[in-house]
Amino acid sequence: MKYNYAAEKLGSAVLYAMRSNESLQKRLQGCFSIFHTLQHHDSYLPPDLRKRFDAMIQAWTRVPDPEGLRGTVAVTTDKMNDQEACKWLGEVFSLYTEVTEREASEDRAIAAAASN
Repeated sequence: MKYNYAAEKLGSAVLYAMRSNESLQKRLQGCFSIFHTLQHHDSYLPPDLRKRFDAMIQAWTRVPDPEGLRGTVAVTTDKMNDQEACKWLGEVFSLYTEVTEREASEDRAIAAAASN
């Protein structure tokens, strides 16, 4: 339950990426629009996953938007080749998987404590 919000946002991003007909780069942009709120609260992710999430966001925002019209995520991801974009989509899925596994583990621990 502690990381439920992160699991919900990352899960929505994974579903979006899987169902989209857009380019891999546009899928990254869509994922960011779904889970960007996770970057503002450290408590949404465990510390080790927070580091990976932050590194991912940094990689998606490293190119400045010279005109200030599109945003750094769009400018950066549009410059990625398909291989790099695919790698980052895999990281979104990996983060989602790990968060949901930790949620399930926490739920089992709570249920076990309640039954004792």
